[in-house]
Amino acid sequence: MFRIKISFLAVITFLIVFGILSWYTFKYFRSDNCIKEYSWINIQLRCVEKPIIKKTEYKNFKQTLLEKIESYKAEQKVTSVAVYFRDLSNGPIFGINELEEFIPASLLKVPLMMTYFRIAEEKPSLLDDNISYNRDDAELAQTVAPSETLEKRKEYSVMYLIGKLIIDSDNRAFIALKDNLDAVYPQKDLLLETYHEVGVINLGGNLENTLNIKSYASVFRLLYNASYLSKKYSDLALDYLAHSSYKEGLRAGVPANIPMAHKFGERFSEQGKQLHECGIIYFPGNPYLLCVMTKGQDFAQLAGILQDISKAVYEEVNSRLIK
Repeated sequence: MFRIKISFLAVITFLIVFGILSWYTFKYFRSDNCIKEYSWINIQLRCVEKPIIKKTEYKNFKQTLLEKIESYKAEQKVTSVAVYFRDLSNGPIFGINELEEFIPASLLKVPLMMTYFRIAEEKPSLLDDNISYNRDDAELAQTVAPSETLEKRKEYSVMYLIGKLIIDSDNRAFIALKDNLDAVYPQKDLLLETYHEVGVINLGGNLENTLNIKSYASVFRLLYNASYLSKKYSDLALDYLAHSSYKEGLRAGVPANIPMAHKFGERFSEQGKQLHECGIIYFPGNPYLLCVMTKGQDFAQLAGILQDISKAVYEEVNSRLIK
């Protein structure tokens, strides 16, 4: 009887130890595999990780930013600035001039990419189609121009053009992709449909239409949470955004080893210049969303403001690390 009890206890102990080791092994490999499969979407959709940033309000920091903005205006570097911040690990949100209207310009290239990926979820062959830029009229001028643009009437795959659209912000890629969308689906305005579905309202295909920073920020949040596209295409979209060639704004305010998925937009007219950027900064264990929109007279100064605000936000987040 005594031997039976010892054997029974040994079996129970073995099962408990085996269960614990199996759970840790499963957790490790699940974590390792989900990190490898998806790199850019919400980590809570990939692996569970506890937040490491203090979640108190940014009231004092917001006041600091307001004072910075007033100093920019006093120095005549800018006429207007809007800021939107969101802690993407269930943390605080704050905005400055978040309902002011700006011309989004190249920021609208992100919803165009999302439109193609939405279609590709049911018709993936669309991304392999070859199309060309065929306009004879002058395309929209770009201050921050791609190093190489498309050749007229040369065919490129849709997937290649999406890369040019997002990574290099190529206006010819935008026109080629938009013209193709209208030709393939002549009875529908699928891009306008995307604007409405992602919350960027009151916009047509006209790049001179306006929006506010709060409505545009929702585009990046939808990608991060894979709540508009599938995980596959949300991650792919963010991967393109993470390889943006524009480095003068938000990217310059964050250490080079911190990944960032971001998109800028610029517009100039007789009334002045506008430079904006929105992105997800993948602060270790606690990514955050930051958008900054500006109006002024000098692109270099506006880029400096984007960088300065980005640096200030990063330092504030970093100061909240629970060590």
